[in-house]
Amino acid sequence: MDEKDFSRIKELFTTLSEDFTRKLAAQSEDLNEKFTAQSEDLNKKLDAHSEDLALLAAQSVELDKKLTVQSEDLTKKLDAQSKDLAQLAVQSEELDKKLTAQSKDFSGWLGVQGDRFQHKLDLVVEGYQTLSEKLDQAEMSLSAKIDAVDEKLGKKIDAVATDLSAHRADTEAHHGIYRVKEGDEEFGE
Repeated sequence: MDEKDFSRIKELFTTLSEDFTRKLAAQSEDLNEKFTAQSEDLNKKLDAHSEDLALLAAQSVELDKKLTVQSEDLTKKLDAQSKDLAQLAVQSEELDKKLTAQSKDFSGWLGVQGDRFQHKLDLVVEGYQTLSEKLDQAEMSLSAKIDAVDEKLGKKIDAVATDLSAHRADTEAHHGIYRVKEGDEEFGE
């Protein structure tokens, strides 16, 4: 999470708190209007019905007690919700601190992992360079050995060719005994 997310969370909490306060104020105004309307209606009825005045006075006292109890209950609920909002604000700050710490830890961890990966890549590149150098050395050594073998074989082939040439000259000199003619009918051509 970044600062935008934390700002968004704070805005949400602020918006929720403002909405709740507005709703409570609206409900309080509605209750006040209702109570005012009922009080006015009651006064009219009292004026119209003077005989029931004593009864209405008793009911008014009871109504006042109920309103006082409801007002006290409403005040207690508002106080409890204010405490809850304060706790939410504290929890939000704690969460913000934890997320910031975890973000820093994660950033550090990513840096370490990146360094490790780069080190491993460097080792692989170094291994390939070493292997390439060894292959070049082996190629040069093998080329030199092949050239040496080629030279030796060339000398041996020349020597065998010389021996063969001498042998052929020798067999042609003794043609009566060792001679094979090409196209000789005795030998079934």
